[in-house]
Amino acid sequence: MLDKGKISSRQLTLLVFTFISSTATLFLPAFLADDAKQDAWISLLPAGVVGVLTALVVTALARKFPGKTLTEYVTILLGPVLGKCIGILYLWFYLHMTSIVVREVVFTVISSLLPRTPLEAVTIIIIIVCAYTVRQGIEVIARTNVLSVTFSYVSIALILVLSASNLDIGNVTPVLSRGIGPVLRASVTPSGWFGEVVGVAFLIPFVNSQDQARRAALIGVVWSALTLMFLVLVTLMALGPGMAALFLFPTLRVVRLINVAEFFQRTEAIFLIPWIISNYIKICVFYYIITKITSDLFKPRDSLSLTLPLGIIVGSMSLYIFRNNVDLVEFLDRVWGIYSLPFELGIPLLLLIFASLRKTGKRV
Repeated sequence: MLDKGKISSRQLTLLVFTFISSTATLFLPAFLADDAKQDAWISLLPAGVVGVLTALVVTALARKFPGKTLTEYVTILLGPVLGKCIGILYLWFYLHMTSIVVREVVFTVISSLLPRTPLEAVTIIIIIVCAYTVRQGIEVIARTNVLSVTFSYVSIALILVLSASNLDIGNVTPVLSRGIGPVLRASVTPSGWFGEVVGVAFLIPFVNSQDQARRAALIGVVWSALTLMFLVLVTLMALGPGMAALFLFPTLRVVRLINVAEFFQRTEAIFLIPWIISNYIKICVFYYIITKITSDLFKPRDSLSLTLPLGIIVGSMSLYIFRNNVDLVEFLDRVWGIYSLPFELGIPLLLLIFASLRKTGKRV
């Protein structure tokens, strides 16, 4: 059986923060600056609203079906056949999403730190480490994440202090000079990241005070939005919207501009080490959710025996699902938001409406 360890509502908040913001801190600024220019930071507001709506929907479903994950209560709502079909769709979605995150991390590590290392070698190391962590259970993952978030915020504080002399507020003005249209168009991509709060639907049964889960999820979403807005603003003020859109990793470029008294240089590690740790946590959480979905669908005798085979599937998908890194970036920028939102908000919203019409589950 999967680990039945419990996590606190505070740990749930930190997990939500990590799996929304971890990859986004590196990839999103370029995508947003390309579409919304100096208003890129504003596009995170409508995206944050999508995250809030998703959190409200999945926690409403959790209140109707206490102690059950989405793949468990969808069978109650829709019957065993249709319910299992929806469960298989979510299994695909999390396999796909986790493989994308693994590829993002591998791409970043190789391009920034280990340019001569084979893609396969880094992928295998990530899968082995994450498989071991998943076998320790969600409680261990959540406790490790507390340290991860601490490192991330120390990193952000250092970046702000050390890059203060490079910031120019003129790079983010005038505000909304091109109207609201570019901001709304740019918000589609980050909406896919904020919608990842749907993962709460698979974690709430492990929260020791489930009545606090909604508040915890909402705080995690809002906290992520504020953090990402801050980082995008710093990136825009340091580079300007044109340069921010030009670089694939503009946040990393901001860090590389730091030069204190000619001796404190090559500062990428300030950002990359906490970034890698936070994405390790994100992969572990999604990997755990994959194992839970598979366990709910197929009822194996030993759910822990699934971790390595599922890890091999995730690793293989991450290597072969994109022909090259250009395809990965294009998918994240142009496809991810549209592709992910039906899974993140669309299906849960339909399930909530259906449950309300049928008066299935507890009243909330």
